[in-house]
Amino acid sequence: MSDVGMPLCYVCKHFNSATNMPTCTAYPKGIPYRFTFDGEADHIKAFAGDNGIQFELDPNAAEEDVEMFQDAGRI
Repeated sequence: MSDVGMPLCYVCKHFNSATNMPTCTAYPKGIPYRFTFDGEADHIKAFAGDNGIQFELDPNAAEEDVEMFQDAGRI
């Protein structure tokens, strides 16, 4: 995975930015570290415990952020 400097979560429609700990619809008790800051994986495909929910691009995401991930081949 290419390093973009921020998790793919930030342009996902399921991301909840209103909490102190990163959460989302798939992981309401906290997004696993491998998806956030260690760069092990993007949540494009199913992973254990994701409640059947994976990454979906937020239609309101900043265009420059989306382009950054697209240029890096992450979406």
